[in-house]
Amino acid sequence: MRALNYAAYTEHNIHIWSMINMPFNVGQPVQNMEATTTFDKPEIPVPIRCDVHKWMNAFVGVFTHPFHTVTHEEGTFELKVPPGKYEIAAWQEKFGEQTQTVEIADHEKKDLVFTFKEAEPIEE
Repeated sequence: MRALNYAAYTEHNIHIWSMINMPFNVGQPVQNMEATTTFDKPEIPVPIRCDVHKWMNAFVGVFTHPFHTVTHEEGTFELKVPPGKYEIAAWQEKFGEQTQTVEIADHEKKDLVFTFKEAEPIEE
C-alpha cells in the first residue's frame, strides 16, 4: 500500500490497525511525504485511519485471489468468476458479513441479493 500526503500545510498520520499483518503507524507532517507497506497475509477488513483527522478512514481487503469487488453507488455489484461453486461473502463496516453459496456454469450469470439490516438496540 502507498500513502502520499498531497496537502500542503496539513499533517496526517497513517494508522493501519491490522490484526494479522504487521500494524503500521507513521506520521506525514509535510507535503509529498510517502509511506509504503506490504501486506503478505490475507486479511479482511484492514481498518486504516488518520489519527489527526478522525473523519479520514478506509478499509482494505487483502486477498490471495483476484475475485473481489466493491459496490457501485446504488449498492449493486458485479463479480466475474470462472465456472465453479463459490461461497460469496459481502461485508459492511457496521453490519458485518453475510455469505451465500452459488454455482456458476460456463457463460452463466446469476443474481445474488444481500440485505443488511440495522442491528436491534440492546435494552438495558
